[in-house]
Amino acid sequence: MLENRGAAPQRLLDLSSEWTSLAPNLIALPLLEVIPPKRMKRLVIAWALLVFFLAACRTPATPPVLPTSSGYPVPSTPGRSTAYPGPDSTPIFIPLIPSPSASDKATITGILQVRDQGQPKPVSGVILALAAIVPEAQGTPWLASYDRDRAYRTLTDSVGRFVFVDVPATSYGLVLDRIDQSFLLGDPKSGGDLFLKPQSGRILDLGELLYESLPGE
Repeated sequence: MLENRGAAPQRLLDLSSEWTSLAPNLIALPLLEVIPPKRMKRLVIAWALLVFFLAACRTPATPPVLPTSSGYPVPSTPGRSTAYPGPDSTPIFIPLIPSPSASDKATITGILQVRDQGQPKPVSGVILALAAIVPEAQGTPWLASYDRDRAYRTLTDSVGRFVFVDVPATSYGLVLDRIDQSFLLGDPKSGGDLFLKPQSGRILDLGELLYESLPGE
């Protein structure tokens, strides 16, 4: 019995040395020498409960407020068009056609369709882009130049509608971008070349572009 009683103070002294090494300014050693083991056990339990309570009551960190979009996607390249819808998502339906925001800009819109069993079918969720038309010396169109990293691009919505907003008023070709390949679309009615010539400050509506089939399918 004497040996058992002598073991408890020794253990308390060992614990007190650990406490004083962690917090030198505390006077734990003298207190531990006079506090009975049972009371010390209660104090340790109370301390543990207090720490747990304080941890549970901590106010969680406020998550950062992420910026939200104000409508049309912000161009990732300086001078690039704010085409709607953007190439990251397909909207259910484009409710309206935005007008150009500046007098020297233009809007281009249309509806992309393909014939399916004799009936027009909207082509949704495909990437369309504008290719710059390079003219000859006489001013007639010569070729279409398409740079995927800098071109104006957009997606067709659920009814095949596409919109390019605030593009410079110059000549373009319409490109179907399949990611791995790109195709310059022609005029579905005449079978010839399709040149888009928007006017400054106005909306160029191409109407329904109904193709028998689309390249890359």
